[in-house]
Amino acid sequence: MQGPALRTKSIGTRLALAFSFLITLITVLVVALPPTSSANPAGSQSEITGKQPRPAFVPGEVLVRYRSDRAASRQTRTALLTAGGRRLSISIERFDGSNIVPGLRIARVAADDTLAAIET
Repeated sequence: MQGPALRTKSIGTRLALAFSFLITLITVLVVALPPTSSANPAGSQSEITGKQPRPAFVPGEVLVRYRSDRAASRQTRTALLTAGGRRLSISIERFDGSNIVPGLRIARVAADDTLAAIET
């Protein structure tokens, strides 16, 4: 004896049932199987290629932006007072590319004072 689904005589009905079965099977497989990825969640790109990651900042250099180029051009050397009451000596200079952003300059400080200058 054949089951009720196989008693259908129409080819169109059989094709529709087969197509529905395939779609259901593909959906179950897509949901059940884990996604494949070439990404390495445990390591970063620098670990894979052996390159050292770029530092978050360059010791001794801080980018500053003044409200205008005119205000920036008046600054050449100044002293900053930090929250701890310590004075930092900084030198404000133009650099290649500073004309792209109005008022952008580079402040040079002692390498040990870089984070203090950024914080201030």
